[in-house]
Amino acid sequence: MEDKEIAELEFSDEIGSFTENYSSFNKIVNKLQRQYLTLKETYSNQGTELQEVNRELQLLISKNQAVTEFLDNILDSLGSGVIAINKNRKVTHLNPAAKRILGLPAKNENSHYLDIIPDTDANAGSAWRTIVENRTFENAEK
Repeated sequence: MEDKEIAELEFSDEIGSFTENYSSFNKIVNKLQRQYLTLKETYSNQGTELQEVNRELQLLISKNQAVTEFLDNILDSLGSGVIAINKNRKVTHLNPAAKRILGLPAKNENSHYLDIIPDTDANAGSAWRTIVENRTFENAEK
């Protein structure tokens, strides 16, 4: 074989190899494009779902605030004193009647319960004892 024929064969083999590599490259690019479009659609769907969940959450928050205000209004209008405390002994609600009965200033929420009503044996039916002893006290006058 002549050098020219050998060069043409080698060139022909290189073109064939290039064509195969280019075809493989195109397949990979096409696959990546399809995956990108799938991810984009998934992201878009999740964004829509998240917006819907957020709307529902905002609605629930709004309803919760309305119920809280309604209950606060009921407690505030009662003639009996009502004190609500949490397990950390912090006062979470103190209605006006309770403030008047105890002779307390207007702002006492987030106070420590025992700062308002000290724990003594005479307070056997206190709100704090109710939590500590895990029992109820009815009509315990203070």
